Amino acid sequence: KNRRRGGRGSGEKTETISEEERLKREEEKRIAAELAAAEAERKRLEEEQKKLHLARDAKRKEQKELCDEVQEAIDSLTMTISVVESRKRHRKELAAENLLSLRKEFEASKKKLKSDLRKCTAFVKKVKSGTAWTMKPADMERDIASLNLSRYVEEVAAALLEAKLKVVDLPTVVSLCLAMHSRYADFIPSLIPSLWSVIHGKSTDEASKMRRIYVRLLTEFLLNGILTEWKQVLKLLADASGANNGYAVSDAMVVVSFAKVAGSEILSATPQNILQDICLLEEQSQELDKFLSEGKSLDVPDDTMPEDIPLVITPLLSTRAKEVLGKIEETLKERAVTAQISELFQQHCKGAFDALAISWVETHTKLQKLEKRCEQDRLLQGNLSDAREKGLADARKLKENLQKSVETLSHTLNCPLPTLQENEDDEDAGEGGPGLELWTKGEDEANDFGPFDDEETKSFYCDIPDLLTTIPPALLGMNDSEIQRLQEENLRKYGAESEIMVDDGSAAEVDPIAESELEEELEEEEVDEPKDETKENYEENKDTPHFRLQVLLEQELPECNRREQVDELAEKFCVNHGSSKTSRKRLTKALFQVPRTRLDLLPHYSRIAAVMDRIYPDVVTPLATDLEQQFHGQAKFKKQQNLESRLKTARYLGELTKFRVIPPIVSLRCLRRCLDDFSGFNIDVACCILESCGRFLYRTKHTVAKLASLMDVMMRLSKAKNLDDRYQALINSAFYMVKPPSAAPRKIAKVYPPLEAYLRYLLLVRLEPLESSISFVTKQ
Repeated sequence: KNRRRGGRGSGEKTETISEEERLKREEEKRIAAELAAAEAERKRLEEEQKKLHLARDAKRKEQKELCDEVQEAIDSLTMTISVVESRKRHRKELAAENLLSLRKEFEASKKKLKSDLRKCTAFVKKVKSGTAWTMKPADMERDIASLNLSRYVEEVAAALLEAKLKVVDLPTVVSLCLAMHSRYADFIPSLIPSLWSVIHGKSTDEASKMRRIYVRLLTEFLLNGILTEWKQVLKLLADASGANNGYAVSDAMVVVSFAKVAGSEILSATPQNILQDICLLEEQSQELDKFLSEGKSLDVPDDTMPEDIPLVITPLLSTRAKEVLGKIEETLKERAVTAQISELFQQHCKGAFDALAISWVETHTKLQKLEKRCEQDRLLQGNLSDAREKGLADARKLKENLQKSVETLSHTLNCPLPTLQENEDDEDAGEGGPGLELWTKGEDEANDFGPFDDEETKSFYCDIPDLLTTIPPALLGMNDSEIQRLQEENLRKYGAESEIMVDDGSAAEVDPIAESELEEELEEEEVDEPKDETKENYEENKDTPHFRLQVLLEQELPECNRREQVDELAEKFCVNHGSSKTSRKRLTKALFQVPRTRLDLLPHYSRIAAVMDRIYPDVVTPLATDLEQQFHGQAKFKKQQNLESRLKTARYLGELTKFRVIPPIVSLRCLRRCLDDFSGFNIDVACCILESCGRFLYRTKHTVAKLASLMDVMMRLSKAKNLDDRYQALINSAFYMVKPPSAAPRKIAKVYPPLEAYLRYLLLVRLEPLESSISFVTKQ
């Protein structure tokens, strides 16, 4: 019993301890949960506070940017007001009566001024050399006011014409002319005729530049009251805008130069930048008034700034904006000429703007068509002629000049710009830019390998290593600017990654050359290229670059029969020998001299040429020229011994075409040469060209039409001529390799029920004229 009682007591004690531990653990869990919740709440509050601070910082930044923008608008309008007011003051001072009194005052006080030869001639030299234009207008007026230049008026006028003025010098020039005109009556009569003689003089580049500056200067004279005769300026504007010829603009720059300076004081039209500044100030002032009328205040600490507070300017800026707006209204009403004269000036400027806008739109449309035609020529011929390139560049320059003139007049006269229509029915333009558009099997097919049949072939011909990015420029013998230029040319020619892009003329277009020209070129090459015969007569040191290059070209190059070996050899040549022009010539010669029986080397040699073309274009250009010349030279001889060399040359050109090293027109020209005399071994060569690159050309959009036409000619010639079976089979094989026949639809076998299928099997398959077979079928 005692043992039993002791056991029961220990059990109860154990249960009590376990209950206390459980309660203790639950309390610990509760405390941990509360701490975790408190920590999560603290982090949430910190995140919200951080987001609030970021939002307030962004709001303050936007507020500052808005205030800066409003301040710039106020400063711009203030500058406009000050310029217009100063011109108004000058016109008033230079009125006939006031001008006469100014000159009388000067005559009375000129004896007190400095008139010594040294200071007066120094001032004239300063004007002639152009150093006077670095002075501020106030300093210029002070210098003139301290000198007596009565004997140097004509010299100052001549020096002003001899100085090479710039647009930025005009404010100081105007200050000089104002000061001289208010003191000396014969200054303007000495200056104006010379200005008009330059404006109406012969048109050269330098004269055109000075004409624009002098037109601005005369317009400033008209605005400041120095020049009161406006008829000559109006006649100049009418002649430049072609007012007498239906506004056929003859000199757009004169019209633009006049309109830039004339502004609202002559043309009665407010420029767009002034209107935009006025709208901005009015809008922000109204926003602030609305905000304050609602009883809200801007005096809010940054820490308590609400998130929904609108972006408004400060009251101080608003006050300044209202003051400027009140002044600008009166300023824009100020006119330097009468309303009738202003209307004439405005009529000529708007007429020139309308004519230039129409010409700009037409030029844009014509330029699009010209670019499209040039793009097609590049795709077919590889590059453009010099005349076509010059015409395209001139058209683009004309459009840019017209665009600048139209935009300036539109801004000054506050006229809307015309809309340029893009050529939407350009079927040849792709979204990725100009280039060859690849043939695709269809949208429903998953794999699109372009003009190739499988991924491996496409990778071999398109995935060319970019050694310009992996080899340091110093090892290539180039600097960073040359590397960047080559990368831009490669991007235009080959495109990014495996895209087929347009050849913009960086690869040479190879034309058949006359025999006399060919002999001259070969003689020049013999003079330029050092002879190697004497070097082969002695044992060379294995450490010399010449020996290593010889081993590379004579031993390693013919053994390149894998893609990895080709890329490794190309990189090895570029690192060790690429910077030498002689080494590149030897590589060109080695690539050209492929053994006529080693046709398996042609794809790999072509890949080496493709790698070199991206780094050293002078390697591939003579190679392509020599191959086409060899092709056309071999076509003159129809001996059987020459067939293997002709086939090798044709296949080599086809491989280079697939690597996009030479333009497609080269292979098409060679094929056309064979079709001109479609007999004998020309048939073998034509079929070899089709087997080599015919499939590639047929599946490239810009060459499919030309190739289809040549293939149609070939099939008609084969039917018209009585060719033997070998030639006929060769032609059919090449034709169907380029354009496989469409597969006939496959018949779907009918599915019969099991019993009927078994009966058909017994009757049609197992039943035979034998007793055993008849017995078996009968039992079944």
